[in-house]
Amino acid sequence: MTLYSYSRISTYETCPLQYKLQHIDNIKTEEEGVEAFMGTRVHETLEKLYKDLILSKMNTVDELIDYYNAKWKEKWHDEVFINRDDMTEEDYRKTGERAIRDYYATYHPFDHNKTLWTEKRVVFSLGDEDHKLRGVIDRLDKTPEGVLEIHDYKASGRMPTQEKMDADRQLALYQIAVLEAYPDTENVELVWHYVLFDQEMRSRRTKKQLEELKKEYIEAIDEIEAAEEFPPNESALCDWCGYWEYCPAKKHLIKIDGMPEKERKKEKGYVLVDRYVELKEQVSQLGEEIEDVKEQLM
Repeated sequence: MTLYSYSRISTYETCPLQYKLQHIDNIKTEEEGVEAFMGTRVHETLEKLYKDLILSKMNTVDELIDYYNAKWKEKWHDEVFINRDDMTEEDYRKTGERAIRDYYATYHPFDHNKTLWTEKRVVFSLGDEDHKLRGVIDRLDKTPEGVLEIHDYKASGRMPTQEKMDADRQLALYQIAVLEAYPDTENVELVWHYVLFDQEMRSRRTKKQLEELKKEYIEAIDEIEAAEEFPPNESALCDWCGYWEYCPAKKHLIKIDGMPEKERKKEKGYVLVDRYVELKEQVSQLGEEIEDVKEQLM
């Protein structure tokens, strides 16, 4: 059976068609959102910080910024896209640089815990040989009290709620991997660093929650393995998808891009989408009317 990952299963849940194009048809796209690009560069810089610390090298913040900027220049490519018209590449580069400086100031001299893993690739079982997951843990620390902390760096532009963190599945899955590697461990804490806000979020999972999560992911894997159709699923995330030219819900937008206004409104795909939106609105209105009538009847 295929070796799945949290991100691979999340892609299927977000859009089955994108999953098929990416993981079954193996169609690669070079497009990359600037937010993801910036997050990767920050992540690389923090990885260097902790790997060097394991070897007793303490980088200065300026050395880390030089490394970040060098990586930014080296990795930047024409397929990095910026959705916001009011933002530039330089705005995002400075944002990442500020995040690194804030992180350094908050945690220096980085001697609170002992770092056990950085960028650790893991493969772990969900309960049997047919259901395994793989992943990469950003960092694993051990506190003086013996607690294992699973750390993850996030460059999101929004701070989540505690409720969302308590329901997060990725680090909870990684806790299964950590417990497999350290079976005598009793205390594990999940830690997210929202670097653009210089804030931490923390959460814990019980054994019962982890067992339920295993069952959930076994069912998800079985569903994907049995799938015969992979329909598109339109959502706000479509703006960051690099597969529009293959998607029946989006490829007409590529065709009409740059067309004069009058021609665009006559294009078949444009007309169909316009009609689809109109019908969806009518269905929504009818649903509300039906509920009103039900209430009156009762």
